[in-house]
Amino acid sequence: MDPQARFITFRVAVYVVALIATAWAAGRSTKTAVTGWQAVLRAPEWWTGVLSFAGWGAAVPGSFLYVWLDPEVLIVTVATIIASAGLVIAVVLTPRLRVKDPAVHRAGLDLTREPPGAGPAPAP
Repeated sequence: MDPQARFITFRVAVYVVALIATAWAAGRSTKTAVTGWQAVLRAPEWWTGVLSFAGWGAAVPGSFLYVWLDPEVLIVTVATIIASAGLVIAVVLTPRLRVKDPAVHRAGLDLTREPPGAGPAPAP
């Protein structure tokens, strides 16, 4: 088969763009709960999302690894990627996800479960 027909550059480009998009989307979602982008990069939620996609994107059939590696090496590489990502998420990130960080208070409206005007009744 012609090496150009394997679309290796396209496969790597799709992986890198999707990884960047995942990191950005996870960061935007996490940023609503923390104080800034530096806090996002320390948040276990962000790392879990990015690491999950990075492992899945490299191991999914049809990824760039399927073109670069021989079948025997590919099996071990894919198994190692999946096991390593799972181990890091389970051992390092999951305990950090269970810790409840204090909510960040931002200037502006306070969110409550009460509808507007539902405060205590005025005294007659």
